[in-house]
Amino acid sequence: MRFTIDESGAVAANLTGSTYIQVIPVTVYQFERYVWREAPETMQYESVIDVNKRIAPDGYSRKNFVSSFISNVSFVEACDVCAALVNGRPPTVKEWEIANEMIFQRGGILSLALEFTESSSQDKPVDQRVKNLMARFIKIGIKRLDHKALGELVSEFPASDEQMYGQIFLKSSSRERALVTGNPPGTQRDRQFHFRAVFEKE
Repeated sequence: MRFTIDESGAVAANLTGSTYIQVIPVTVYQFERYVWREAPETMQYESVIDVNKRIAPDGYSRKNFVSSFISNVSFVEACDVCAALVNGRPPTVKEWEIANEMIFQRGGILSLALEFTESSSQDKPVDQRVKNLMARFIKIGIKRLDHKALGELVSEFPASDEQMYGQIFLKSSSRERALVTGNPPGTQRDRQFHFRAVFEKE
């Protein structure tokens, strides 16, 4: 499996061709860093941060590890965060399905990603907090990010540029339900949703 360090300093896995997806969803720390840098007037980031309480690094357990990932972000906001972090976007349904098999289902993916960060040949610096978080997951016995514990925003981008957004789905366990459809969707918030970015590497 091929990995890279993305522009945000996190580890991403190769999906197909030059397309990569972040190994772990966007963390609370990464989101806070985005807010400090961008401070978008259109985002109600105070309410987002309020429902994403910080936990000390050594306080994460098998029961609460999903709290390390940002939630309660709308689809539009998730798109903005992905664009700001890695010039990317949330994955399509097909990309999510590939990631489900490649990242969520396989054992040891976090160990492989962490080993990759130790390589001296990386041309981009690794975000130490994200690296430490993966190390913590491994220490408490998490080898893969089981999608039963993570509801994630995925999207189907329409062919027409006139329609900004298409359907938004929550994929979790065996459930698949349309959350928002129509034009423009994406303002609804839900604490169950996490997201990760897909991007192209030249």
